[in-house]
Amino acid sequence: MTGTPTVSDSAMAGGSAGIPASKPVETGGFAVDLGKLQKLLTDNVSEAFEIRHTLSADSYGKEIETPEALYDNLKSGRHVVDRLEYILVQTMLAKSRIDQMKAQCAAEVEDAEIDVSAQRATNDFTSARDRGIEVNTKTITQRRKLRKITELALQASSVLEAIKTMHRGADSYRRDIDTRLRAITISTALER
Repeated sequence: MTGTPTVSDSAMAGGSAGIPASKPVETGGFAVDLGKLQKLLTDNVSEAFEIRHTLSADSYGKEIETPEALYDNLKSGRHVVDRLEYILVQTMLAKSRIDQMKAQCAAEVEDAEIDVSAQRATNDFTSARDRGIEVNTKTITQRRKLRKITELALQASSVLEAIKTMHRGADSYRRDIDTRLRAITISTALER
């Protein structure tokens, strides 16, 4: 794991069943494929669950008392925590990107509403309801984009919390092993 983890298009390859990968969303001058971001989130939570589960499955139900076995578990726990940390950072970056897209899309919707309202302001013979219908009709495309991005932002928040929980659990497991190893070391030193 060298370098700074980023959410690049190569890291987000693939599509998703929830959001079509074939329709990139234009926000702020760059196209972002929501399907790729959703796939990244799904892959990250799946990998985090898998590696966190294998860590706990390796040692639950076993009494490991030899320093060598504890040290091996400590090393494997460190690798799991490092990988979960990488996944956590990658997911944080994806969530940040999604939040930026959401803010930009909300601004685009607001701008489109203002433009439609300004164009219609010259005609005084329309009701507020008619003007509202016209604004909603003319900004429906932007509203749909905003709704999709909002749904993805909610998913990103859930995935981020799940990965944070798994990271804390793996780190706690590693600290427990470290504490047991220190206790054996201290008791061995006292016996001498």
